[in-house]
Amino acid sequence: MEVETIIHALRDCPIASSFWIHVVLQRMHNIFFSTNLLQWIELNISCKEEISEGVDWNGYWAMACHFLWSWKNKEDHDSNVMRPPAAWNQVRKLAIDFMEARNKNIVMHNTSRRQIQVRWNPPMVGWVKLNTDGASRGGIITGCGGVIRGSEGQWLGCFCKKIGRCNVITAELWGVLEGLKLANLRGFKKIELVLDSKAALQRFMKKGDIKGS
Repeated sequence: MEVETIIHALRDCPIASSFWIHVVLQRMHNIFFSTNLLQWIELNISCKEEISEGVDWNGYWAMACHFLWSWKNKEDHDSNVMRPPAAWNQVRKLAIDFMEARNKNIVMHNTSRRQIQVRWNPPMVGWVKLNTDGASRGGIITGCGGVIRGSEGQWLGCFCKKIGRCNVITAELWGVLEGLKLANLRGFKKIELVLDSKAALQRFMKKGDIKGS
């Protein structure tokens, strides 16, 4: 059995060749399709000509090689895999998306940053702090939990609960309900409630001995 070479898989096989014919300029066909592997890599890596919306040829070529290799391996191991139609355009769109994301990341790194220390702060003396949370994975796997601590950070109780099907807001509200039930059971009256869901928190923002944060 003949072993397929890298250059054949990435350039010379009929599927790969058809891909490149759609994107390589006609005047470049001769040199593009006639070089050996090392020459081919050097030729394309050194070409920085912009081909589309900030995408240089060397970046497009590298991404195309990745997908040609990936698609071929998937097809070799799964007969149900199909390459996307007009694959050369799909790669072009992905290359544009990549460049836009990279440029935005550069802008973010160049902006000034302000460091904020995030930590747990104890409640006032005479109060307890109830931290609750809820989570939902696709509305199928849901749960909630929480912990109660005093003004000196001492542990005063905790809980966790598996919930049926619901969204994350409902899971957050279950966490609040179970937490308040536990606090009441332990005899706590002055409770500082802390949760990370603004929608759920707003339902408990009212005058009285419950403070929202």
